[in-house]
Amino acid sequence: MATLETILGGGSKTGLATMAFSCFQGLIVPVTHTEIVTDFDLKWAGGKSPKTFVERCEMIVTDMKNNVPAKGIFCVLQPNPKAPIFAMKLWHGGLEPGGEIYRFMLVDQNYEA
Repeated sequence: MATLETILGGGSKTGLATMAFSCFQGLIVPVTHTEIVTDFDLKWAGGKSPKTFVERCEMIVTDMKNNVPAKGIFCVLQPNPKAPIFAMKLWHGGLEPGGEIYRFMLVDQNYEA
């Protein structure tokens, strides 16, 4: 992740994707993420799947400033400063082995609403 930040951000975390957390006093952290899948509507017995999801989103532990992200926390993903925002929530995931990176799946904020 650090190598990717250096390549894409010129050694700086600015200009990359960010995640905002209102529950952590408006904390905004840089993130990396996989493809943002939109308009995916697979019906199943308990309801519908999310219309928007991200299979994997990662953030560096120290960027979280002692806040611990967990499943169900609402967040806003902005892929870059000029891109539209996506109202999401953390889904399955957590702290990766080694304790340096949090990795979560993201789904629509209204998933299972």
